[in-house]
Parts: sequence; C-alpha cells; structure tokens
Amino acid sequence: MRCILSGYCGKRLSEERRDLLNALGEPHSSFPDKPAEWLYRATYRLLAGKVERVGVEHWLVRELPETGDTYPWYNV
Repeated sequence: MRCILSGYCGKRLSEERRDLLNALGEPHSSFPDKPAEWLYRATYRLLAGKVERVGVEHWLVRELPETGDTYPWYNV
C-alpha cells in the first residue's frame, strides 16, 4: 500500500496508484465542502472492512473508536 501511495513502484503498480487516487477523489468531488480529514476517515473505514453495502445507495458503517465514533453503527 505504501508503494502505491508514494508512487515509487513498477509500471503496473503505478497504474494501480493512479486508479486508487482517482477512486479516492470521487468522494471529494461529490462532497467538496467536507474537510480532508473526513475523506481520510472514510477511506480508513473502507480499508478496515467496516463498510457493508445493504442497498443500492445504503451502507452500514461499523464504529471505529480511534476515529472518534460514538455509535456502534452508522447508516450512510
């Protein structure tokens, strides 16, 4: 993962880095008023396996105390 984020990888991994950064940019473009910290927490939750899709546009997100969550589940 560090290789992908830093960009110091082979050609294939560099392409994966571009794809990852593009995917991470989508929430930011959809929610431009949200602070960068919001994007980092959302990405962390996703990578930690705390997001479960339960509908077309409905997700359940499990709590991560280290990100300041105070509820066991969030409906998103």
